[in-house]
Amino acid sequence: SGIEAVVMNMQEVGFVDSSGLGMLLGAREAALAKGATMTLDNPNAQLRQLLDITKLSDILGIRS
Repeated sequence: SGIEAVVMNMQEVGFVDSSGLGMLLGAREAALAKGATMTLDNPNAQLRQLLDITKLSDILGIRS
């Protein structure tokens, strides 16, 4: 069958702006439309703080 999960390794990502956040949300929507989940793996402290401030940590799956 199809893809069940998308895991994005964020370990080397040093900066994300509003366009990047929009891309992450778009990727999540695309995954959900195909019946898959999406998880951000190993976001650094700065990205994790940004996701927490914007409340996207509640929407995007995150694992450390």
